[in-house]
Formats: sequence, C-alpha cells, structure tokens
Amino acid sequence: MPTPEEVAAAQRMDHRENKNKPKPIKHSTEDNTQAKLNDPDPTLTMDIFTLREQPMPIEKIEQIAFRMMRWVTSKEKAKEIIIDDFLYQEGYSDGNFRQLRKRCPKLEEVYQFSKMAIGNFRERKALYNEMNATMVSKSMPMYSKRWKKLYEWQASLQQKKPDTTGEKYIVINQVHSSDIVPTLKKDEDE
Repeated sequence: MPTPEEVAAAQRMDHRENKNKPKPIKHSTEDNTQAKLNDPDPTLTMDIFTLREQPMPIEKIEQIAFRMMRWVTSKEKAKEIIIDDFLYQEGYSDGNFRQLRKRCPKLEEVYQFSKMAIGNFRERKALYNEMNATMVSKSMPMYSKRWKKLYEWQASLQQKKPDTTGEKYIVINQVHSSDIVPTLKKDEDE
C-alpha cells in the first residue's frame, strides 16, 4: 500500500502530464433558450454608479436617429434597399427598435423618412428595370403609404366584384338564317 506522500507525488505527476493535453470540447445538444434570455437588452444601458440596467437615455436614442439618417442618405449605402440592414448593423431586433421609436419621436420621424427614401430608391430601380419590378411592387406597401392605399383600394375592388368562377350556359332559342349560315333543316325521321 502506497504512503500518502507517494499518492500525492503520483497525482502531481498525472496533473503535469495532463496539463499539456488538449481538453475535449463539450458540445451541448440542449436548446440554448436560457442563454438567449440572458442576453443583454440593447434598449437598456448599465448605470456605472449603481450597476443596474436602466432605459437608454433619449440623447443616446437621438444618436441612433442621427446614424440612421446618415446611413440612408450616404452615397456608398445607396445599395442598401432593406431597412433591416441598418437594424442588423446596429445590433437591434425589430421589437427593440420599435420600443426605441415609441420613446423618441425624432427616431420615429427618421425611421419614416428612411422608409420613404428606400421606397423611392426601390421604385426608381424597378422603373429602370434594375430590380425585379414584381418583387418591388409586392413589398412597396411596407415602404410607401401611397402604395399601401393603392393595394387596399385594389383589394376593396376585388371584394365588390361578383364571383365569376362558375360555369355559364348561354341558351339560344332561335337563330335567324342568313346566306352565310343557313337554317338547319330537321330530318323527318327524327
């Protein structure tokens, strides 16, 4: 039976040998919803004095509005045709950004302007056949109030239109004879 000193020495040797070996990576097959729930909310900021999360100050939200206005009006970003590109770039989800827009009227105004500018850009590209006009026309109600009203008006016309999907029969009782189409004579056998 080994003495306690020998056991301790053997453990130290094992530890030194295993220290340089790479440790296997454990992959979890579990759903990481709990980790997602613990992600920081981008609409909150940390107060450095109390170490508590607080709603983002209006000044910081106005800075986001300024960056959005610069983003939509910049020449190199003219290729940006989806407003979600800005949200992705800034790290905001649609729901978080909606909360910020409710809190800051300037951000809401810049958001509406951005939608209008992107809608105009998309419409122009479709008119010049630089974009798929069908795809643009289907998504334009998200960017333009005029297009939204147009689609609502077209939908109301569809509701008023009578159903024409059934079969229709036309019964002609008597056709007058003409030189081109003579009257059909009935056989006496019938």
